[in-house]
Amino acid sequence: MSSALMQSDNHASGVNQSTRCTTQISINQPLKTSIMGKSRVPTKDGEFDQYIGNTAMALDEPGPPRGWERLGLTTEENDQWQSYASQWKNIYPKFSNASTRTSTITSEKNAIKDAFTPFAANLLNRMNTLSTITQADRDTFNVHERDTTPTKRSKIDGTPVVQLEPSAVATIKVRVRTSQDANRSSIHPQADGVEIRYALIAPSAEPPKDPSTTDTTASTVPTMPDQAPISFASSKALFELELPETASGKKLFAFFRWINQKDSKNNGPWTTVMQTNVL
Repeated sequence: MSSALMQSDNHASGVNQSTRCTTQISINQPLKTSIMGKSRVPTKDGEFDQYIGNTAMALDEPGPPRGWERLGLTTEENDQWQSYASQWKNIYPKFSNASTRTSTITSEKNAIKDAFTPFAANLLNRMNTLSTITQADRDTFNVHERDTTPTKRSKIDGTPVVQLEPSAVATIKVRVRTSQDANRSSIHPQADGVEIRYALIAPSAEPPKDPSTTDTTASTVPTMPDQAPISFASSKALFELELPETASGKKLFAFFRWINQKDSKNNGPWTTVMQTNVL
């Protein structure tokens, strides 16, 4: 899959909140919607939502150099990318909610996608030629090199280094990296992505008296991955985990591991439990 390996209960997406460009899309302007070859930008709304959010976050990664500088964008090009992402984040929830969806909102949503796709295509083609592009970048931006040599992957022996940051109401920004990458988000070279098992717990919940219990109710703080009832996996090293509104005010307890999608026997070990507050 181009945007995520699999998921249940939630989906990950993210958009930089600080948008420096105020260019807006007019639904009446003629738009170029076709590009040469297969588009690297997803066409389905849900996948596009994840793509534009995750790429905007990746471009805004701190440096030096900043993500957009390392990937060859000019200030103006990055500003425009962030502007599209901000406009999409504003309009897509209105379209997704049947009670607020109108023909005008639908047209605006489609106009943003139609304008962004050819805009991004030229930048992605340029990005593909850079020596500074990493495999994590290629996964995030869907800019893949064609590899015709099959590679046998061994069992993964390390755990992800994880950073959790509450970024908005019921939203957690997740960064993972290997222990070899000091600062930059990254996926283990032997892995297809990262798997999370987590539980949302009210602040008053107490840890179980018996650590071997398999109780996964929302009143029990998990001490082992099997006790965390919600599973999610992402091929991205940097993404936002969107939780239900009922998660607000609770704590997220989570376990992480690298996964091999084709052979689960080669999955890596789980981390210890990690926690963060949910806004």
